[in-house]
Amino acid sequence: LAFAPDGATLFIGTEGGQLLVQTLRTVEVPKTVEVGERVESLAVTVRFPGAVTYRRGSHHSRRRPRLPQ
Repeated sequence: LAFAPDGATLFIGTEGGQLLVQTLRTVEVPKTVEVGERVESLAVTVRFPGAVTYRRGSHHSRRRPRLPQ
């Protein structure tokens, strides 16, 4: 579970390998990103508008998840 630095988005990792992305400014259903393996930890930092870097487990990933439009 992690919040975006601006507090407007909530990221939830699941044991089933999904990343749920909930924008807290709307009442829409969370967007789902298939990660493929259990999400054990999340850290979110905004590097520039529209780009999110996240950390899984003990290694750092620079891959950006593609969110459904």
